[in-house]
Amino acid sequence: MTTTAPSSPTPPQTDADGDGQGNACDTDDDNDGHLDLVDNCPLVGNTDQSAALPSGCDEDLDLDNIPDSKDNCTSVANADQKDGDGDKLGDLCDGDLDGDGVVNGRDNCKAMANPNQADDDRDNKGNGCDERFCFVVDGDEKNCLDRTTAFQVYSPSMKVKTGEAFRLRLFANRENTALRYAWTVVERPNASTATVENPRGSVRLSSPHEYFYLKNNVATFTADEPGTYKIKVQGELVFADQVNPSFPSANSYVMTVTADGESTGGCSVGGHGSSASLGLLLALSLLALRRARRQS
Repeated sequence: MTTTAPSSPTPPQTDADGDGQGNACDTDDDNDGHLDLVDNCPLVGNTDQSAALPSGCDEDLDLDNIPDSKDNCTSVANADQKDGDGDKLGDLCDGDLDGDGVVNGRDNCKAMANPNQADDDRDNKGNGCDERFCFVVDGDEKNCLDRTTAFQVYSPSMKVKTGEAFRLRLFANRENTALRYAWTVVERPNASTATVENPRGSVRLSSPHEYFYLKNNVATFTADEPGTYKIKVQGELVFADQVNPSFPSANSYVMTVTADGESTGGCSVGGHGSSASLGLLLALSLLALRRARRQS
């Protein structure tokens, strides 16, 4: 047997171009004038280096039994060649499956084109892919508001600073529906005496599921001690439920307030309480001064 590449330790005795030099030692195996390192088809002569590769060069890099020249996803095996958006790029290799201009990682509806990414119920599922409307408040999917179920009220948990008043947010799974409400502190830190200001009232307007308080009757809460508070909101429909009159007309929910900061000792911040405390302090100071003068 004649060795066609004597300098190669374990040469394959193949000579693609029949020039007497084995492929292992030949820098241009197909003898088409293009060196193997830059030849788009090193074993089959193609002097024009056309983009359409000869069948002898058609590899199957992902081993899915589909030649690379016909494979719509050459890097990942996809024998089914599924291409949902018809862009000639297989789904497994497609960074935008539905072809709506929004990449998969940011698309809230990957299987259906929705360039506006509309998500009316805020559950991170685009309207086109969402089978159920259930309005989500601040990411709390467990307590989402479903318009088709029995009347429901809700208020999101809050993290606050002691001494700072904040508005108690009121939500319901009915839009623009007359309802009565009542807020009650049901759990507080041991030293706390905090209560809800303007705890009762009625509302009718919402956007879309958060209700607007009447002017001068906004329910607010000010934590006076650091720690955890539980505040219950009770809601009741004023009129019969338009979704289903047989549904219960009342509902309640307990929200959590976590307060951080210094204790305010149950003292009011600002307003008449501060004025009264200052007056008392001045009176005591004057009384002490008079006694000191008499003794002298």
